[in-house]
Amino acid sequence: MTEGGSYYFGGLSRSTKKGHDFVRDIVRPDHHILLESEGYHLDTVFTPVVSAENRLAALIVASDSLKPRSRARLRELKVPVIEVSAQDSTVSGDTLGDYAVNALVAPGVMVNSSRFSTPGVEERLKKMGIERYVSPLTSFKYAGGSVHCLTNEIF
Repeated sequence: MTEGGSYYFGGLSRSTKKGHDFVRDIVRPDHHILLESEGYHLDTVFTPVVSAENRLAALIVASDSLKPRSRARLRELKVPVIEVSAQDSTVSGDTLGDYAVNALVAPGVMVNSSRFSTPGVEERLKKMGIERYVSPLTSFKYAGGSVHCLTNEIF
């Protein structure tokens, strides 16, 4: 829930529209956005950025991993989209990615397991006033997860 309303971002890689619709009917968010990606979970290719004022300030996206229709849906929100490389996601070619996009996000705060390697991302977050914390989870990423995976039950 942000000052601009509540957002529900759901991934259609391992979940169904029917399942997301069920949750939507319980949660009743102001914005319900379903995204198709190559990531096995949405949090491996996407994270919102929430300002200290509790507004949706930006979206960080490994765009090459999202279907074109999903990229268009995100742009409809009229918030900055910060595109990151596959290396900041889960996989870059044959190399395991850094999972930087998989983050715990709170107003004005972002915690993840790696700094973003995509040029300019860290600077943009700093200009937005986002406090950054990196907690290396090197071994955990080999099991397919990172900070958001460990914390998504907190909220």
